[in-house]
Amino acid sequence: MKRTVTLLLLIIISLFVVWLYFSKNTHWQLNNVPIPTQRPKMPNGIPAFCSPIDVQALLTVDHAAGNVYGTFLIKNISTKTCRIPGNNFITPEYDTNTIKNITVEHTGTQESALFTLLPSQTLYSQMHYPNGPQCQGNIKSANVVFTYTISPSDKLTFLNQENDKYQQVTVCITTAYTTTIQIWNMSSKPITQ
Repeated sequence: MKRTVTLLLLIIISLFVVWLYFSKNTHWQLNNVPIPTQRPKMPNGIPAFCSPIDVQALLTVDHAAGNVYGTFLIKNISTKTCRIPGNNFITPEYDTNTIKNITVEHTGTQESALFTLLPSQTLYSQMHYPNGPQCQGNIKSANVVFTYTISPSDKLTFLNQENDKYQQVTVCITTAYTTTIQIWNMSSKPITQ
């Protein structure tokens, strides 16, 4: 009887050791698969477009004397150089089915059709809109998300100081009064207007 119990324990321990060996080896193999950290360069040596994991998009908002001012930053947080188009504007996105009275005014001149961002380099833009519309009547808040296209297939969403993508823009309920959001071109230097 003791021999049978000993043999059974030996089999169970052997099975456990075999299971442990294969589970650790499988785990090791999955965790040590190389992860590409750099997009390949284009054939002519030009850096590839930035991906959303390469850059950080931040929006800092200040309220002052009936106005809201925002500073947009796109920072290369990767260890490689990458490119971002400079010939488009930051886009405010909102529910156009319920909000019909926001207009967008693009300001400034295009600095570059394409920005090449070195690691830790930052691009800048800014925005302005009234802090409360000038209307006679009721108002409501519109959830606005600001985005920027960084490649033919990717766009960034800006996060504010609270790490929130939604910016509250106050608009009139009546469409007779509009709220204008001014947005500046992207720039390699801070905008001071």
